[in-house]
Amino acid sequence: MTAVNDFGSEMRYLRQRKGLTIREVGRQVFISYSMISKYENGQLLPKSDIVQRLDDLLDGGGALVGRAREVALSAPGHPSPATGLPTTTRHFVGRNREIGELLKILTPSGALMSEPAGVLVLHGAPGIGKTALAAWVARLLLPRFEHGCQFVDLHGYTEGRAPADPGEVLDRLLRRLGERPEALPADVEELAALFRARTADRELLLILDNVRSTAQIQALLPDGAQCRTLVTSRNFLSALDGVPRLSLRPLEPDDADTLFRLVSSTSDTDGYETADIARIAEYCGRLPLAVRIAAVRCGPDSQLAVSRFAGRLADEYARFRELDDGERSVKAAFEESRKALDATERELFALLGLLPPEIMEVAAVAALSALDLPVAERGLDRLVDAGLLIRVDTEHYVFHDLIGAFARLAARDLAGPHSTAALRGLLDHTVRSCSRADSLVTPGRRRFPPPPTSGPEGQDFEGYDHARDWLAQELPALVALCRTAYEHGFDEYCWMMAFHLRGVFFLGKHWTEWEESHAWALAAARRSGNAVAQAATLNNLGLALVCQGQLDLASDRLTEAADIAGAAGDEDAQCTARSHHAWVMHLRGEHERALAEEAATLAYYQARGRERNAAIVLRDMAAIEIVIGRFDDALGHLTSALDVFRAIPSPLDTAMALNCLAEIHLQRADLVGAWHGFADAFDVASLGTIAFERARAQHGLGRTAAAHHDNTEARRLLKLALSGYTSLSAREEVDHVRADLAALAA
Repeated sequence: MTAVNDFGSEMRYLRQRKGLTIREVGRQVFISYSMISKYENGQLLPKSDIVQRLDDLLDGGGALVGRAREVALSAPGHPSPATGLPTTTRHFVGRNREIGELLKILTPSGALMSEPAGVLVLHGAPGIGKTALAAWVARLLLPRFEHGCQFVDLHGYTEGRAPADPGEVLDRLLRRLGERPEALPADVEELAALFRARTADRELLLILDNVRSTAQIQALLPDGAQCRTLVTSRNFLSALDGVPRLSLRPLEPDDADTLFRLVSSTSDTDGYETADIARIAEYCGRLPLAVRIAAVRCGPDSQLAVSRFAGRLADEYARFRELDDGERSVKAAFEESRKALDATERELFALLGLLPPEIMEVAAVAALSALDLPVAERGLDRLVDAGLLIRVDTEHYVFHDLIGAFARLAARDLAGPHSTAALRGLLDHTVRSCSRADSLVTPGRRRFPPPPTSGPEGQDFEGYDHARDWLAQELPALVALCRTAYEHGFDEYCWMMAFHLRGVFFLGKHWTEWEESHAWALAAARRSGNAVAQAATLNNLGLALVCQGQLDLASDRLTEAADIAGAAGDEDAQCTARSHHAWVMHLRGEHERALAEEAATLAYYQARGRERNAAIVLRDMAAIEIVIGRFDDALGHLTSALDVFRAIPSPLDTAMALNCLAEIHLQRADLVGAWHGFADAFDVASLGTIAFERARAQHGLGRTAAAHHDNTEARRLLKLALSGYTSLSAREEVDHVRADLAALAA
């Protein structure tokens, strides 16, 4: 190594610590990036003025200037060569943030926690690139350590090989440090004491790679104040108290794309392959090991086209067969981690493969596994520690995409009765929880009792806010479970879950999820021959379509619901279909006919003491009456409805009614009454986190301000309404607000 090499290593170290790319450095010092690359690779030494500019830019503090003055390989402080360090990969990309963190912490003068001295754990999933990153950083750090680097693979998860024995590792390290083999003690504790003594005064970087457990490395940690130890492991190594840890995540999308192109020799100009490469990277979960294998499979010596290989990876269960190049296998890497679990943990891992690939809640996992909540949580945390699961927060976990696919493969090995019982326990818990939550979010709705159970009764909720927040947070997983229930033949759970999600769908205007879940629910109800379930599901589907303005399709659904309900003698479902159909008539301009239909449904609900249902009909009648100018009738109906909604209480219904009431004041040019009415609706909607009604109130306030000729305030409020409606994909309302804003600008 020459002084030029020393300079290049120092420059690369400072650049990556600063988090800059070669191109960014070149731009800031007005030099081509190819010249910067030559400086770092030891091909060229820059002139003194450029050295000073680089030192200033990279916060070198004179380090680059000093390196530029070194002229001999034997200069004081020159590092010893690395021992055992694997060859640096030709295609290392990304990880700038992680490199910067590691350089800051592992530099001899860096700030490290003192117990144990100078240790950092780099942990992450199998195949995520821990070893490659450690080797890369070690070479950057070599100039900073007088006595070089020692790298040891402890084979914690090497297929077909037992984890390295600490005594054998100590023996090897001491011989590397110059100890005579015949002078080495046999006892591990004595070897450890000798290693600590020999490293006490050294400036040494120790890399302990592929560690299985804390016990494997406890005796290998040096005590020297200027020693630094980088440990890589799939395991969190929680027994290493008080040490900093860095969790390695998948590559960024651009970095995964670059890695694939470099390894496969695919040109950046091959634009037609860009989408396929992005698909491959995502199928690989952006794990470096998987991306490298995929790239080799698509390399210049392969007859396999990128597009064709992307198609093969689309099949989740064939994916692991494809991510195997004969010498490296993603599945084998994952399997080593699974084998390291105990029997209970392996079973839990396989059970998690029964879940859809959304974020999973601890309570749901407990129901799935028939474990007590604390036991389930400990099991999940163990999987996190093993690098097989990611903790999202205290209540939620998620798989890395590729590990989730591996878990779903493992779930196939579960005995049929076992997986069926596990899913039944999960679905029973979930349906009961949804039913309880929905009864708080939309009280007074018709309820269907869940199937009898001997298991847990589902979650309890403290009130409206708790129930609403739970439904909103868990919604992606709950919708996915509707499909899981359908695919595994749990028809009753499928349609019931969709039914109990209707309230939160309406609250958040989740049209896509509403239609998808109810499509599975309708298929399940038809497959089981349950007429009541079919009518209820069709009514909910019809309502979703009405709200989106798809009136013809909505009418078809509601007519079918009424026919099925009539044949089954389900008067409630018939009345619901009639009420929803009345709204279709209203939107088609048939206001009088709509009012007549609503009056009939109102009589039905009042006769049966169904106060909330009757109040909803009164509110709908008032909305129609406002359109045709019957303000007194509308006011009377809304006043009666509001009394019921407030007594329940039902924040959604209250906010909707208050917005209608304020509209009457605005139509009558009572701007004070309109302003207070919309403000009341806004307050209720905000407290209840009812986004649509909040935006509706802001729209009303903006229109009221415009009528008062306060254009500045009107514009502010209308823009807020536009933002709210846009976030809900409420296209018709967005158009109305834009028209009002345009009128202000005219």
